[in-house]
Formats: sequence, structure tokens, C-alpha cells
Amino acid sequence: MPIRSPSPIIRTKCKAFFMISVLYVDDEIALLEICKLFLERTGEFSVHTECSPQQALDSLREGGYDAVVSDYQMPEMDGIEFLKKVRESGNSIPFITFTGKGREEIAIAAFENGADFYLQKGGDPKSQFAELAHKIRKSVEQRKSVQTLWENETRFRALIQNTSDIVSIFDRNGSILYISPAAERILGYPDNYYIGKNPLDFIHPEDRDRTKIDLDEVYEKGNPGTPSEYRLRAVDGEYLWVESVAINLIGVPGVDGIVTTTRPITERKRAEEVLRKQHGELHDAFEQLTATEEELRQNYEELAKSQQQFMESEQKVRASEAFLNRVITGVREGITAYDRELRYILWNKFMENLTGIPAADVSGKRAVDEFPFLKEAGADLLQERALSGETVESSDFSFWIPQSGKKGWARAIYSPMYDTEGTIIGVTGIIQDTTAKKVMEHVLQTTIEELMTNEERYVSLLERSLDCIYIHDLEGNFIDANPAALALLGYTKDDIPHLSFTSLISGEQLITARETIRTLVKSGSQPELVEYRLQRKNGGFVDVETKGSLILHDEKPYAILGIARDITKRKRAAEALTSANKKLNLLFGITRHDIRNQLLALRGAIDIIDTDHLDQKTRKLIGIAQKAAETINAQIEFTKEYEYLGLKEPRWQNVSGLFRHATLQFLMFDISLDMPVDEYEIFADPLIEKVFYNLLDNALRHGSNVTRISLSCHEADTGLKILVEDNGQGVPDQDKQLIFQQNFGRNTGLGLFLTREILAITDITIRETGTYGKGARFEITVPKGAYRSEVQP
Repeated sequence: MPIRSPSPIIRTKCKAFFMISVLYVDDEIALLEICKLFLERTGEFSVHTECSPQQALDSLREGGYDAVVSDYQMPEMDGIEFLKKVRESGNSIPFITFTGKGREEIAIAAFENGADFYLQKGGDPKSQFAELAHKIRKSVEQRKSVQTLWENETRFRALIQNTSDIVSIFDRNGSILYISPAAERILGYPDNYYIGKNPLDFIHPEDRDRTKIDLDEVYEKGNPGTPSEYRLRAVDGEYLWVESVAINLIGVPGVDGIVTTTRPITERKRAEEVLRKQHGELHDAFEQLTATEEELRQNYEELAKSQQQFMESEQKVRASEAFLNRVITGVREGITAYDRELRYILWNKFMENLTGIPAADVSGKRAVDEFPFLKEAGADLLQERALSGETVESSDFSFWIPQSGKKGWARAIYSPMYDTEGTIIGVTGIIQDTTAKKVMEHVLQTTIEELMTNEERYVSLLERSLDCIYIHDLEGNFIDANPAALALLGYTKDDIPHLSFTSLISGEQLITARETIRTLVKSGSQPELVEYRLQRKNGGFVDVETKGSLILHDEKPYAILGIARDITKRKRAAEALTSANKKLNLLFGITRHDIRNQLLALRGAIDIIDTDHLDQKTRKLIGIAQKAAETINAQIEFTKEYEYLGLKEPRWQNVSGLFRHATLQFLMFDISLDMPVDEYEIFADPLIEKVFYNLLDNALRHGSNVTRISLSCHEADTGLKILVEDNGQGVPDQDKQLIFQQNFGRNTGLGLFLTREILAITDITIRETGTYGKGARFEITVPKGAYRSEVQP
């Protein structure tokens, strides 16, 4: 007969003495007794035995066990089937397969179905059961660690999911590993949208470089917890001002990343802007905010210094607890927690700073007893509702703390707090300081009243404006237009309800107009002017350039305000000039063709003349004529290049690419070419490649044994410096200014002259700054605004 342990009630009491309660299942009764003896003699275990797997399942349903040890080969069902039934019932109790069957497939099946350890019977019994005791002990400890970790993570998740701040984790490569539900509430993106993406992709381009520097400092552990402010893109394309604090927990088990806490500060930024312009008396309040931020930074420094090494068996648990403490401390809101009697059990650093009361002074006390203003605000009723399972939020209420003398406004959010089994064990509270918001509302109300007072003045200015001002909806239908706009198009106020872009423009311009509206609604601004040809009421056409801005209603796009100017005369003049240029270029081409033909005949005739029988004077004259013909030919070829100078619009072009393409024409020369590491684009005439060709050609023609030519770029106060240098003989000081003049030099003297002319089209300058005898150095200066770096953050 199997040896049975006491009833479940008695077994629970025994567990306090033996620490680990084991259910051992085996059809060998003698082995059951021996195993029970060996394990219980250690003083650590209480062993209950069963020789029937079915009875063992009944015992497991009664509960009270910490681990199961099971044989494999048994009559009713084998150990793997027994294990499957245990796991199918939802029981995750540690399970050790202890069998004399040593086949590999049994061990694999055991682990695949959820066994914690596999131990083969045989050998020295003392060592055998010592090993079994060790595996039981280890499996129970691991399961407790996992359970503790899960409980901590459950508490952490309850806090994170209810906080109004966005909590996120970035991995070592800068990608988003986790982001809290507050991101969806604040920014509107769906769950898991951010996972794997670069957080910098959601930051306003103007703030991206600065934010990247701050984040790099966190990765390098050079940032002590200083907050960063920047604009973050929401799902509708709007950018919201936020403030983030980050801490480096790379290498910490359970986290292994950068943890950031982000809160919206758009309202605060707006308030700061209004206050900065109209209310200097709030300076002290902003200083206090700065002091609070400094104290938060110091808290992060103290927390960073207090990290400890964790024991291997408790690393995940302690890492989660450390992470939770950092999040709770770093959140820029008050976090509180109450037991079921609504007594304080948590009071974070923010609450200490807000009230001036240490956590120890409120621990175990009821909130409404300590702070009467909470009862007046109905906080006790809200807390009771949270105990029943609701998440509730109060309206703004005023507070006064006698201990610190602080006054202000606040708002509270209460949520139920659950244990691991889903039972409500208390309440969590998020306390937001809304003092700045209240001040802002007062300031905005005052501002609105002032704007309403000046409304008639603005309407008068609109009506008298010489510029065309119009308003249309998001579909392009006109809502209003000022007299200047109506006069330009020949319409009256009564025509406005019937006007739209489809009635004024057509074709590709209509597609452009609709795309411009979509871009404006998405981005909130139109960075460039757009040109349209509009049809007037009388059938004629007028050319305009226009720029629009978004009108919001309840923070949503409502309409578009546009300002347009008549550019008809300018367009007609430009078209006339383009037509004239085309005709001149055609004439130049015909003339050049005729001259080239005649020149070919002249040079051929000179070459045919037999100079051997001519006198010296005649031979000299023929040489002069031959040289003149060669000069004329070079000048004709130059006019072919000069013909297209400035004819095409300037565009953005890669400096390294231009230089690299120019060098392909000099591959037959034995020279080394050095290229820059940094990539830049410049705004220049399409003939810019000819500049680099001419500089390379000049070096090889006149440099005398040049073996190296280099290109480099660097930014200076005056703009981008592009340097083309060689190791030849260089340019004499007296020639440095002359080499860019027409007809200077031993050949035609047109190469460097053309170089200067091409660059001058977009206000780019060039000069020679090398040292004679050490090499030429051509310095090209691109003004600010006409270059950009291709290296993106």
C-alpha cells in the first residue's frame, strides 16, 4: 500500500516545517517508501506518495503541493500522459520525470510537454536522491522566482497602463522595444505601431538633431537625467510638444535598453509663450519649475549610483523592481496607492515635492482625513468607486497644504489595484498638478477678450489689403475672398458660393492644387509658393503665386487661408525672354556651323601650302594665320559651352558625384584622387560639372608632374568651403587674380574664365589660395542656404 501523507489541512501545516511539499507518483511501492525516507530525512521536504496517476491527479486538485516527481512507466497511464493532463488542467507546478527508462525520446517528450527536469534512475542511491532533492529544490526556487516576477510585472503594468505619461524602451540599436498604452491615447497610433521603428522618425525635423544628441548622451551614459523638450508627430500629422527623461538600463536583466518617460507639454508651451510676452510676473513660477527639474535630475543621479549587482537566481525579479522604482520616481506626476481601507501605502517623490510632506508622515493614514480639501472635492467617493472596479477622474480642485504653505490646483485619477489572481486589493492614484494650466486658461481668456476687441480693426485691414486673400474649405470650395481677390478674377461677393479650384484651374494644375491641400492638412504648413493660372470671369487668364496656411477649429483642420499675388506680367516677361533665348541659341548654332565649315576650309588650305619653297617672311605669316585659325576654332567651341550657361534652372547636385564623374575623363593619367568622407549637395547651374573638369584639366596641363589631386569639404562662417588641391608647382602670386580673366594663359584662356562664370550664376565664388612651389589650391565658397548635408540623423 502507498504511504499517504496527512490530510491537505495537516499537510499545509507540515509545509511550514518541511518547507517544500512533494507529490511523488510511482507504481513501485518500495521505491515510494525509500524516496520518501531519503527526502524527508533532510528536513526540507514533506513527501506525499501515490502509486496511481489518476489518484495523483485527484490529490493535485486538492492543492497544497510545491512540486511533482513522477515515474514514466506506470499501468494506468505513463508519465508523459500524466504530465500532459497536469498541464492541460492549467497547473504550472514544477514537474520532474524520474524514471529508469533512459531513452532519449522520453527525455525529449518530457521537456516538450512542460517537465522542468528529467532524471534517470540507477547508480548510487545516496547520490541519486541527493540529485533528486537538488532538482526539486531548484525547480521550486525557479518557479517562485517566476511567480514573483509575474506579480511584480502585474503591479508595474497596472501603474504603467493607467499613467498619463508615455513610457517606452529603446534597444541597443535605437529601435523601439516597448511603448505604453498612453502613446495611443496621446498620439493616436494603434497598438504595436511603434515596435521596431526609430523614435527619431516621429520627431519634428527642426528638433531631430538636438534630440539625437541628447539621446546619444544617454546611450553613452553621459546624460544624468536632464529632461529634453521636442515636438512629436501624432497620427493626424500634428506635432505635439513633449518632455522626455531617459535613463540607460542597457545590460540590466529584464530591461536591457533605454527607458524614457514622456509627457505632453503642448499646453504648457503655449502658456509659456503667452506668459513670456504678457506676464513677466510669472518668472518666479518658471524658476520653481526649473528647480523641480533639477531636483528630478539629481534623483536620477542618485538612482543611477544606487544600482546593485543581482544574484543569478533573482536577477529578473530585482531588475523588474528596480525598473518599477525608477519609473515611479521619474514620472512627473504624483503616484499614490491605498489599501482597501483607503490608507496610504505609496507616496512618490513628486508628492513629497508638491506637498512638502515626507512619505513616512502619511503612511497608513487616510487621504481625506489628512487633507480636508480632498473630501470637499469628492475624492472619498471616487476612491470608493475605484474599489468597486471603476477608473474615475476628478475635476480640477484647489488645494492648500498647511505644512508647506503651497497653494494651487490639481486633478486626480483613481484606478483599482489587483493582485495576481485578479482580486481588487486597493486603489492607485495619479495626481496631476494643474496649476500652470489654470493660469494659462486665465491668460488665454484675457487674450481672447483683447482679440475680440480688435476684431473690427483686423476686418478693416483685410478689406483694404492690396494682396488677394481668400478662404476655401478642404475640398477647394471658396468660403470668402477679399475685394482685391474678387477684382483680380472679375467676380463679386455673390459669386463666391459657386467658386472652387475646379472652376478656376484645370489639368495638371488641378492635381497640384489638390495635392497641395492634402500636404497642408497633413503637415500644417505650406513651405513654398505655388504658381497657378486662373481663369477670370470674362474668359481671360491671370497667373498668380500663392501660399496657404491651415485654419483649425477645435484643434482639427477646418479651412485654408491663402494669400495670392498677380505675377502675370512677370510670367509674360519670362516667357518672352525664354523665347528670345531659344531664337538666339538657334542663331548661334547656325552661325557656329557655318563658321566652323569655313574655318575647316581655311585650315585645310594652310596645311596644303608647301612652305619649303617659301621665303622666311612668308612662312612666318602663314604660321601666324595658322595660329589665328586655331584660336578662332577654340573660341567657336567655347561659344558652344557658353550658349547653355544659365539657360536651365539651377538644381541640387552632389559634390562628390560631380567630381567623381569629371575624373572619368582623366583615367589615362597616373594620378591618385582623394575624395571627401562627408557628403554635401550644392544648389548650382547644371554646367557645374564643367567646373571640376576645368580644374582637373588645368592641374594636368599646367601643374608640372602632378601625381595627386584631392577634393575636400568643410563648413565655415562664410559658408561651405570646397577645396580642389594638387601637388604640382602651383600658381605664381602675381597670376592668382589674372588666371580667371578671359584670354589669360598659354592656350585660349577660357577654361577658368568659364569656371568663374558658371559658379557666379548662383553666387558661388572661386579663388586660388595655394603656395607657389607646393601646389595649386582652388577654394570654392558656397553661400549659406545653397548647400546641405546628405548625412541624415
